[in-house]
Amino acid sequence: MKSIPTLSTLVLAAAAGSVSAQTNSTTFPDVAVDLLGPSSLQIGRSDRYILKVTNAGSALATNATAVVSLPPGLGLYRSTPPSGCSYSTTQRKLSCTIAQIAVGATSTLRIDLKSIGAGPSTEAVQVTASVSGEPVGNQLDNTDTLSTSIGSFTPILSFPTSQAMYLCNGQKDILATNCWATDAVYGSHGAAPFDASGTYTQTNGNRFVARQVSSTSLMVDLWTASGVNTVLWTLTPQNATCWQGQATAYAIPGFGYEVRLCQP
Repeated sequence: MKSIPTLSTLVLAAAAGSVSAQTNSTTFPDVAVDLLGPSSLQIGRSDRYILKVTNAGSALATNATAVVSLPPGLGLYRSTPPSGCSYSTTQRKLSCTIAQIAVGATSTLRIDLKSIGAGPSTEAVQVTASVSGEPVGNQLDNTDTLSTSIGSFTPILSFPTSQAMYLCNGQKDILATNCWATDAVYGSHGAAPFDASGTYTQTNGNRFVARQVSSTSLMVDLWTASGVNTVLWTLTPQNATCWQGQATAYAIPGFGYEVRLCQP
């Protein structure tokens, strides 16, 4: 049975060090922000959020500052903030400076967050930011808000052909940069379709076979084309639609990929 999730809200605000937008014949940068991330997250699990800062103006943007305010239910996945950023534990704000953004260009920042608890109440965190010297009419694109529900999830497993598996390349962490994916946060690098039996067969003959052990546990085996079982992953719910976990047994030296298996 699913528990009632707690709603946590991430609020993104960006501020540029120079004025923005175009007024009469004068050109200005116009910094716009967009925050992408999962709509739900299991208590105690982590996931990636993407911060995009775009210069929609007509001049170079310099020293733009993006601020991500975290609600009590979320925290940084790693103790060290991303490069170019600083984090205030008291204010729960991640501040990132972007030296330059060309006209029409977008600067993308990957922010890995983890759930650090959830209570029975609903909390909403809202922060308003502005760009210094920017006309009021051009400030509508300077903030963005993303909601993530945090709770206990037990996905109902099925294997339609559109089901996707996310496999990280050479990392022990699904938050690695190089992952297969079919969502806005990780990009689109090719889905791994499973058939109705829970099997995905690669072009080289290797097979990923998923099997549900319990309502909260899923096993995924990697079989070679010659019939050798080389890797076993143990997965637990990541959110309302995905299972995730690291390899628990493998016959390949140095192997440590993490697997994410999602409902379509």
